[in-house]
Amino acid sequence: SESKALRARLFRAAKSTVTVRVGVMPGLLATSAVRAFEASGPARHATVVQVGWADQVEVVRRGEVDVVYAREPIDHHGLGTAALLEEPRDALLPRSDPLASRASVRLAELANRRLLQDPGTVPEWSAIACPQLRRASAGRTASTVEEKLERVAAQEGFVILPRSTTAFYRRPDVAVVPIEDIGPGRVTLIWDAAAANPARDDFVAAALACSDETV
Repeated sequence: SESKALRARLFRAAKSTVTVRVGVMPGLLATSAVRAFEASGPARHATVVQVGWADQVEVVRRGEVDVVYAREPIDHHGLGTAALLEEPRDALLPRSDPLASRASVRLAELANRRLLQDPGTVPEWSAIACPQLRRASAGRTASTVEEKLERVAAQEGFVILPRSTTAFYRRPDVAVVPIEDIGPGRVTLIWDAAAANPARDDFVAAALACSDETV
């Protein structure tokens, strides 16, 4: 029957669709890369999921996603990588902080304040902060960007985030101040080096071609 033939056709089409699962860190946009990838073939699809700092590498290692827009520093062991972009990093401070009204700050001026994120994400700060503050920062870290901003607003300390993230997440009781003397935040595409996946490789190529539209 006609409906049976149609069902068979749809089943074949569904079976031949190649899906690439893409993880994205906060503040980054995979939209243009997804559009370019899906336009490059009739049976190509990409699904995008948000990932957090703690699991950006783990989701690749566990095979839950095929490629991630990750933020350095990361352990590159076993990963395929492609450098995507660099961007400035900002300090997020409570509005009441004396540094909040400044046009920019130096890293040394933040060394006596508590960092509310994993110190491993900002090794530059860890290198100059006192051991007591380093321990305090490692003790209870905020995982999501929303939680980080909530705790900054509550005057518990500060965070350092890439500019695309600070542009994406704003609230009136938190000030965004550029840091003069810290290197840029780096975004790297990562995937499982041991897994062969031609569609994923095509997505990586599309992402690299669209790097300007990632932030």
